Amino acid sequence: MQIEDFKDLTRAEKMLIENCPNGLGTVISEKRPEEGSPANTIRAGLIRALLLGTRARPPGRRAVDPGRVDH
Repeated sequence: MQIEDFKDLTRAEKMLIENCPNGLGTVISEKRPEEGSPANTIRAGLIRALLLGTRARPPGRRAVDPGRVDH
């Protein structure tokens, strides 16, 4: 999934998306919330999409160097 595929972004998700490309930290709250809400919830899939970016390859087989021996 790409960032554009996520609909109905929470306030926290919007803040994170805005700050990530600039390498800025994102403070969602000054204290730990008692429970989740749209103000403090970020979906795991959105974090994954931010981390992988648009050029990410899906996991799978990788090229192997037959001359390399890993111990």
